[in-house]
Amino acid sequence: MAGIPDNVIDQIQDRIDIVEVIGSYLPLKKAGRNYRGLCPFHHEKTPSFMVSQDKQIFHCFGCGEGGNVFNFLMKYERLEFPEAVRMLAQKAGVVIPERLSAESKAQSSLSSKLYAANEMASAYFQNVLRQDSLGKKAYAYLLGRGLNDETIKMFRLGFASSSWDDLINYAKQKGTSADILEKSGLAIAKENGGYYDRFKERIMFTIFDPKSRILGFGGRVFLPPEADQPSADKANNSPKYMNSPETSIYNKGRNLYGLNFTWKFIRDEDEAVIVEGYLDLIVPFQHGIKNMVSSLGTSLTEDQIRLIGRYTKNTVIIFDPDKAGELATLRSLDLLLQEDLSVKVVRLPEGFDPDSFISRYGAQEFKNRIKTGQSLFDYKMSVLLSKYDKSRLEDKAKITGEMLPTIARVQNAVLQSGYIKM
Repeated sequence: MAGIPDNVIDQIQDRIDIVEVIGSYLPLKKAGRNYRGLCPFHHEKTPSFMVSQDKQIFHCFGCGEGGNVFNFLMKYERLEFPEAVRMLAQKAGVVIPERLSAESKAQSSLSSKLYAANEMASAYFQNVLRQDSLGKKAYAYLLGRGLNDETIKMFRLGFASSSWDDLINYAKQKGTSADILEKSGLAIAKENGGYYDRFKERIMFTIFDPKSRILGFGGRVFLPPEADQPSADKANNSPKYMNSPETSIYNKGRNLYGLNFTWKFIRDEDEAVIVEGYLDLIVPFQHGIKNMVSSLGTSLTEDQIRLIGRYTKNTVIIFDPDKAGELATLRSLDLLLQEDLSVKVVRLPEGFDPDSFISRYGAQEFKNRIKTGQSLFDYKMSVLLSKYDKSRLEDKAKITGEMLPTIARVQNAVLQSGYIKM
């Protein structure tokens, strides 16, 4: 588009919220799932200008104007398309090369190839799960974890075989080169030439963007129950999870696992439950708890938080009680307050994650835990009081030093004042 690679335009759209942009030009009021205001493109007394946060588009039912955030800026500011893109790129923190090299111009084409390669690989992994001898055992394992076939198909779970080059050979038959597989993170180049599959003997989780395009994969090591000791030792020496590396289309810190399936439920329930792992989302989803996202195993980033903020301002963190560095993790949650999101924290019993908790206590008890979560302030204070003696001046200073940065990020002045007094 106008010499700007499609992947750059996609990156801008992923980081920009149309409601925030249009709301900076004219007053908008919540109207059901959408926002309404007086149309800036024709004179009217009754608002007929609608902005959809879900679809990231606007439409006026009076004059017929409509489109995406670029169209709005072009019309409102009298800009050409490249000017509108550059204006929003600056707001989103996306760098557009001043001079597009041949490599930059080819980036859009590469992105399309990577999406296609990931789509092909996902179909391959799903097929292996049902037809490979070890894959069938992995499928039985997933069923044993409580997943049903519908869920396995919906989330496109699969399996990577024990071969070093099965995916490479399959891709070659489908017209996809090993070079593209390497660029997508699915293959690794050998030092002496050639390639081998990155994922081997792992249950595969397909990672989507909010538009349901496949960005990459997460692989969980799988050891069948009857495996011999050498195989067990080998599995124990491998990382439990192996994820796709960052590519030109995949940045872990800018995406949330499961959001393509759950954003409607988050919007409708006006709350996002945030977990860490793949099964921590999939198992509750199957049990009817669908307003969830997973942080892909990392601390939440500003990009991830802004993505959540498109659909709700209310969040619940399911805290991992076994995770090291509890205070460091809690500090990272301050970013949610900085983006004006409310935060509740739920701590499960030691040794349990959402997956195992639901299997043991049921979905209703999990829902009850979510409803009774503590505010981030109360939870963090309870953690500090368990670590320090508030009767000692030095410890009181440590508690205050941990709490003040959190309070400083609270946007509501009344709440902030109350927290300071507490």
